[in-house]
Amino acid sequence: MGAQKEGLEMMEVIAGAPGQEVMCHPTAPPPPVKEGEHMMEAPGQKVPMGQPTIENMFGPREGILVKQTMKGCCCDFRNEFSIHEYDRAYSEGSNPSEEIMFAKETTGCCIRNFSYFAPAFRATTFAVWQGAFSTCKDAERPGIDKAFLTHSKKTTLGVFCRIPAKDGDIIIPCCCCLPYLETKDASGRLVGKTQYICDMYLCVPKFDIQDANGASQYRLRPDTCCAGCCILCKCGGPGGRCLHVPYYIRDPVSFEKLKSKTGEDAAIDDLWEGVKKACCNRNNYAVAFPQGITPEMKATILGAVFLLEMAEYEQE
Repeated sequence: MGAQKEGLEMMEVIAGAPGQEVMCHPTAPPPPVKEGEHMMEAPGQKVPMGQPTIENMFGPREGILVKQTMKGCCCDFRNEFSIHEYDRAYSEGSNPSEEIMFAKETTGCCIRNFSYFAPAFRATTFAVWQGAFSTCKDAERPGIDKAFLTHSKKTTLGVFCRIPAKDGDIIIPCCCCLPYLETKDASGRLVGKTQYICDMYLCVPKFDIQDANGASQYRLRPDTCCAGCCILCKCGGPGGRCLHVPYYIRDPVSFEKLKSKTGEDAAIDDLWEGVKKACCNRNNYAVAFPQGITPEMKATILGAVFLLEMAEYEQE
């Protein structure tokens, strides 16, 4: 029994037969991946799931699908996300792939209610765990001390200033003390940072994705029109991309779009969930990582998803 208890550190969701309740229970984790072992997986083969680290959770993946759970919409006090294998064609009504990670924000509903007036102003932490916990009860979930990754920020100014005008408020970003999220591993080591950027094109949101030394590795920004002054929407894509605004992952100097390993544009896409779920403001994001990216920057881009959610979509 002693050896068995030592291995009961991970949790997973086991789906029962139709009509049975989904249950969470502890299981012993698989053996950790040996140091120096090649991390890329063969087609159809699962990513190694030993001791959760940034390397073995993000290293082999070409992208991820981030789904906000129903507990994170409307006035519920939770803000949670299930994280799945990448699925470019995901859309309303389709089943996502296996849940590989779970993320939860520490700040509750009361503070989040101010998002309409000052998006992304609040101090908060998004903790990320290995495993499928989105359908678990709170008592069956691991504590934040078991999270292998966190994305956090202190209180900042909100993204938008509202200037009264005759036909409605003009919304522009503040240009100082702007929101950010710092990405840290389980030991507290800083591995990257996502920073909201303010420039002369105030109506176009943009973010710098930086490494642990503060050097910008990527620029996250949608396409634009009207001489760079407005966001350019796209329509006619597959699945949830029938109407969307891709935030492309770009070169930090030239701002040229980068390509993923599969040849598509590297981007964070807010996928439309359809009329039924749009009323609940439940957002889904498909993330295609650029070629040559490090596991640390992949983990940081997950933080960019949460900052994008806070700054641009949550107040809707």
